[in-house]
Amino acid sequence: VQNILMKNMVDVCLGTMCWWSIGWTLAYGIADGENHAFANNHQPFGMGFTEVNSDGIFTPSAYMLNWFFQWAFCSAAATIVSGGVAERVQFPGYLIFTIVMTSWIYPVVVH
Repeated sequence: VQNILMKNMVDVCLGTMCWWSIGWTLAYGIADGENHAFANNHQPFGMGFTEVNSDGIFTPSAYMLNWFFQWAFCSAAATIVSGGVAERVQFPGYLIFTIVMTSWIYPVVVH
């Protein structure tokens, strides 16, 4: 039980960092001019999730809501595997899987 709980926590914590830094940009880039929609530099690390009005007030954009919604599915997709490989994979190997799943596999599939 402890091994599965630890893997689920790793999925959420490490998966969030990978999705925030790499995954969202790969999956939901915006095609503008010469840039393609896949794997461009649109909103890395959450840049552009808020907009600044002329009076200096920050307002959240719809991208923040969409990021959170897709993050939940990304974490769920990585967590489902933890039940299938329970007690079959060593922890360092599972860390590598989580990084690859949340930063490459899931973004490519949802694009």
